[in-house]
Amino acid sequence: MKKMVLYYSLLVFIMSGVLTGCSFIDSIMGKSSSNTNTNNLLDLSEINKGLSNIVTFYSNAMADLNKKNPVNYSNNINNFKLALKALDSVYKSKLESNFTAYVSKITEYPLNTALPLNVDHAIYLQGGYSDFGSAIFSWLSPSVSSGKYFHSAIFDLSLWQSGNSNCFITATADGVGYQSVEDWQRFANVTVMVPKQTVNFSNYNTIKKYLTSDLKDERYSIFTIEDYKLLPVKKSDETNWYCNKVPWRFYNDAGVDLDNNTNIVDFKTSGIYQVMEAYINYKFSNANTRTSELNSYLSNMRYNLILAEEFYYNDKLTNVYEIIRDTK
Repeated sequence: MKKMVLYYSLLVFIMSGVLTGCSFIDSIMGKSSSNTNTNNLLDLSEINKGLSNIVTFYSNAMADLNKKNPVNYSNNINNFKLALKALDSVYKSKLESNFTAYVSKITEYPLNTALPLNVDHAIYLQGGYSDFGSAIFSWLSPSVSSGKYFHSAIFDLSLWQSGNSNCFITATADGVGYQSVEDWQRFANVTVMVPKQTVNFSNYNTIKKYLTSDLKDERYSIFTIEDYKLLPVKKSDETNWYCNKVPWRFYNDAGVDLDNNTNIVDFKTSGIYQVMEAYINYKFSNANTRTSELNSYLSNMRYNLILAEEFYYNDKLTNVYEIIRDTK
């Protein structure tokens, strides 16, 4: 069974922190607050016990979106706020209020029928939010552009010309695969990036088969857990895949590395940084240690994590189309 964990990044961390005395988290863990210890980290076995429920929660929400079924966004957002509030009660942080301030009214937008569909191998970026999933991911991700981009896919012109609307190759809750034209027409903010110079995609079909067929049973994951820290999946990891790693891999195998680690992208703008900062401030009392731990974490994130905003601010790519409908 695939481990569909599109939005589990922050929640995995929640499971790995000191989350005692909270009925919401306790119910997820399947244990009462009387069995927890506020002075100790939960061990990995305890973390893994709660992961299945977390994964199911987000997978169901994503499945409803994929099937275009109505989703109770308000309830889902409120549950996410409860999880952040649980962290706040332990870390004495303001994660829940920060998220609430970020996510205002969710607006659904009409299909963008003007979306260009004519450049093979173009990289499409999604930003802003128009549903529960994109609201969570938008808050979690570093974003400095006006489009607040966090998701990407590579466009396959041959599929579109053959009458197949599922022509955007990326990774979603179902693993490495396809998204449709309608999916991308629905997104709030979209930009289209193309290479400034000619790229040799002679092995494109080989890469496509590898990603969409050979890896069909591999899981979607952005982070792994090591020493109670969420560490980004390495680019060399062939088991764990996430959306932005897919276009990067197509171009990297064609001799163009698009992970530029630009300093323009500020990781401190992300919700995941806020959570990590709260955890480190809780765990360490010494200011120098806190700074050292945070800098080490930021360095790891910048080196290993591939971001949509890194594609946007990439001197090897140029922007040929952009629409921004969510300016919140």
